Amino acid sequence: MSVKTSDNLEDLCFVPSPEIWEILLEYHRLASSHRLSQEEETRLGRILDRACANEVMTFWIGEIDYLIGKNLGLFTPQNCHSYYNQQAWLKEYLTNLEFTCDRTSNDRTSDSRRRQPTGTKK
Repeated sequence: MSVKTSDNLEDLCFVPSPEIWEILLEYHRLASSHRLSQEEETRLGRILDRACANEVMTFWIGEIDYLIGKNLGLFTPQNCHSYYNQQAWLKEYLTNLEFTCDRTSNDRTSDSRRRQPTGTKK
């Protein structure tokens, strides 16, 4: 899904309306919860779906997520070092996977070219 863009300058203001503010408070409560009921999970999903079509909600949900992560201690130097290691590992894995997929695809193409008949004589 892509974020809806707007030609109306007022819609691009990142100050949430009272309605969106209430939804953002609910998002914060749900995202901060240790456990969610099935109903709460569904509501959280609906909020995120709605945010995909609203730049203001998208922006503020990103800010809320950052603050939650900061309060959980996810941005300590030790964790950041671990994240860099994970990013490096993931980059290496994806590069190798891409190389493997390309090579496999080329092998299949080569095999199919070798197996194709050269033509039939009439």
